[in-house]
Amino acid sequence: MKIAQIVCVYPPYRGGIGTIAQKFSDVLTRQGHQVINYTPKYCNRQAYSGVIGNDVKLLKPLIEYGNAAITPALFGALDDIHLAIFHYPFFGADLIMAAKLALSGKKTKLAIYYHMDVAGSRFLEKLAIACLRPVRGYLFKKADLILVSTIDYAESGEIKALYRKYKNKIRALPFSVDLEKYHPSGKKELMAGPCRILFVGGLDRQHYFKGVGLLINVLADLKRGDAPDWTLKIIGSGNLAAYYRERAKQAGILDRIDFAGNLSDKEKIRSYQEADFFVLPSINSNEAFGVVLLEAMASGLPVIASRLPGVRAVFEDGAQGYYFKPNDPGSLKARLMDLMGSFKRRLVMGKQARLLAEQKYGEDKFDENLRNILGILYNTKT
Repeated sequence: MKIAQIVCVYPPYRGGIGTIAQKFSDVLTRQGHQVINYTPKYCNRQAYSGVIGNDVKLLKPLIEYGNAAITPALFGALDDIHLAIFHYPFFGADLIMAAKLALSGKKTKLAIYYHMDVAGSRFLEKLAIACLRPVRGYLFKKADLILVSTIDYAESGEIKALYRKYKNKIRALPFSVDLEKYHPSGKKELMAGPCRILFVGGLDRQHYFKGVGLLINVLADLKRGDAPDWTLKIIGSGNLAAYYRERAKQAGILDRIDFAGNLSDKEKIRSYQEADFFVLPSINSNEAFGVVLLEAMASGLPVIASRLPGVRAVFEDGAQGYYFKPNDPGSLKARLMDLMGSFKRRLVMGKQARLLAEQKYGEDKFDENLRNILGILYNTKT
């Protein structure tokens, strides 16, 4: 089968949507399908200056803004394919997709993977997103299947009305993690010193919702009083990195924070193994799941995350880690104190986290689920 994926970013650009699209491509290729991944070649970005695979086609944008782009060449690229997988959000490409469906008729199967809500952080962004909502509704209407990471996110997020309308064609396809690549080191008991906290995520404007500023503020408060000693390692880069560094400096905690930038896979894995626990302090529903939570749990780390729709379905509160009230400094502080204050609790939760990753989020589960979804699309046995 010839499959086209349409996605706003793709590795080596670092981001959850591109990572998941690459996982789709890898699994579908292993299953014997021909996959072509269409993504923009942004003018002001060096992410694609290196070597990329033959399965990736870079399209020149007519207009681009952040991770949005109008690429007219996409219209013709969608000819002669059996299945199009559209990774939403991809503003600009949604217009091309809608025009293709309206003008040429629906000749191929269409699956939409709805990754996350997008609120926008500026007035013009919010206005553009609001204007494009009817386009999203049209694509949902035309889609043969709509995929989400969790049903909880579809029921509770911005698309809850669309979920009720198209419930019969919405399916959950949870993300997965490579359990051989991400694994505990087994040396945690021998490591002493300050409590090592880890954050992994983009530090650009597109990922403003990751909550790095909130985490810095809360840790600055923990610097005072009788809080346990701690360090924070931040893996990621972007145009907000200097801003966060300055905030840490103003808060008097820059000496405790390692802004490590982008690391190789080997270095990132080692960072997971060396940490005591992981934090994902996202502030709104732009965070729908958190692939990094799976990487952390597979590495044997307890996790702390915002109790947001979708995210709150990833693990069990009090078993593999803790949830805290979104954008609530006091709630996050209490959870940080809970884990920093007990090595035994971290050890037990870390073991439970690895067990959950093995039981629910292995690559074999994703492979099986995706195969079943193709079976639903084409009415074939799996």
